[in-house]
Amino acid sequence: MHAMQSAPTAQAKQDKGSPIILRDGEVHFTPLVHQVDAAARRLGVSRRTFYALVKEGRLHTFRIGGRVVVAETELQRVVAEAMRKAA
Repeated sequence: MHAMQSAPTAQAKQDKGSPIILRDGEVHFTPLVHQVDAAARRLGVSRRTFYALVKEGRLHTFRIGGRVVVAETELQRVVAEAMRKAA
């Protein structure tokens, strides 16, 4: 018989600065960086729009191991900026 777990089985809310997500009792970490396709999906834009944001200087990327990546914090910054402009 398994002991009762206190962790929720649904996705838990993230505290600001806490990269931990609980799913079905397992701990998962939010990646610090995303490759282009994943970052575009995360923003809800196409790959073409993603690169347009980079070209306009609104989104900053860098390379790790030869791959173009963007930091999670950069994605959050772009979303926050868009929200401020929309308000």
